[in-house]
Amino acid sequence: PEAIKILEDMSNERKERWDSLVLLGNIHRSEKKFDKAVVAYDRAMARIAKIEQRHWNLLYSRGIALERTKQWDRAEADFKRALELKYKDENAVYLSLGQVFESRKQDDEAIKWYAKVEAGDEVRAKLKIATLIAKHQGLAAGRDYLRAVDTRTTEDRIALRPAEPRESARLLVISGGELQDRTVGNLPELLRPSDVLVFND
Repeated sequence: PEAIKILEDMSNERKERWDSLVLLGNIHRSEKKFDKAVVAYDRAMARIAKIEQRHWNLLYSRGIALERTKQWDRAEADFKRALELKYKDENAVYLSLGQVFESRKQDDEAIKWYAKVEAGDEVRAKLKIATLIAKHQGLAAGRDYLRAVDTRTTEDRIALRPAEPRESARLLVISGGELQDRTVGNLPELLRPSDVLVFND
């Protein structure tokens, strides 16, 4: 695509630029080309002399691509570094770290990260925890856990401000009777050619 060529040219013309490589990685990630996304993000990181707070979005984005390519050790490191840099949406990182450990079959550690989630994403995290409890202790134990969860107020369930970055906003996917915790950034890989996307402006 033309956009990819333009971003490659921009990054080649000025070797100190890393932002164009981040955009390139984002395009690859939106197209589910996670291996290429990792390469682009790695190139961007190589051009940054010192990782600072303003780079947390790059760390989070690369972490997502690494998780999708099953490079869980590197994904864990990126997510934790994003937290150290005070990533604006801690809940998104907690959920992502929980997913990393769940993918590794380290369910106890996954539950610890899911348990850190608060406010708007708490219900999804609790569902994740309940699913893991049911997996190890039986369906009844998972149900008992959900019954014991405190009920939140209506205000707690309303997003008072947009997620930052926007693509990190949580997305609940129902597929084949299963619930999946995803993000708006995953939307391109979820849509099929016959799907209809309705926008509410």
